[in-house]
Amino acid sequence: MGLSTLGVSITLLLQQPPGPPPPPRPEQLAATLIPIIVPLGAFTMIVLLAWVKHRMNEAKLRTQSEAQRQLVEKVGSGKELSEFMETEGGRRFFSNFLAADSNIQRQIERTIRAGVILICAGLGCVALLVRKADFFYPAVILISLGAGFLIAAAVSLRLSKKWGLIQQEQRLSQGG
Repeated sequence: MGLSTLGVSITLLLQQPPGPPPPPRPEQLAATLIPIIVPLGAFTMIVLLAWVKHRMNEAKLRTQSEAQRQLVEKVGSGKELSEFMETEGGRRFFSNFLAADSNIQRQIERTIRAGVILICAGLGCVALLVRKADFFYPAVILISLGAGFLIAAAVSLRLSKKWGLIQQEQRLSQGG
């Protein structure tokens, strides 16, 4: 076989259209799908947990509201209602009825706590940046989320004071 024949054979081989790609090997498929499935699964789990918690809160509020409605229906006249409201149990019932499970100060405290925890976790990632640069993005995300929680708590506190909800809630809890 001469050199010119070898050159023609290579040229013809290169000019042929490529065949179908070989099927992916199982380890290639896993390496491709895992980075897609794991974050998607984590996101799905978070959404599912939030939805379940929301449904539980709805059911709790529905049950409380139904019980309070039935109790108010049993009270026949305005005189009976005013007598009931004068008792300690009546004041507690109506303070819970008016507050509707929204202890604003407690919610603001939880938001502040979540913000502080996230910022501390972010600062921990910043400390780990010295050893490995892979902690940059988690640090930024955690610190940003923590700051967002703290800003949300500050806005909630300011609006609650402006609208008089915190003072109203304190008066209701004291029974006056």
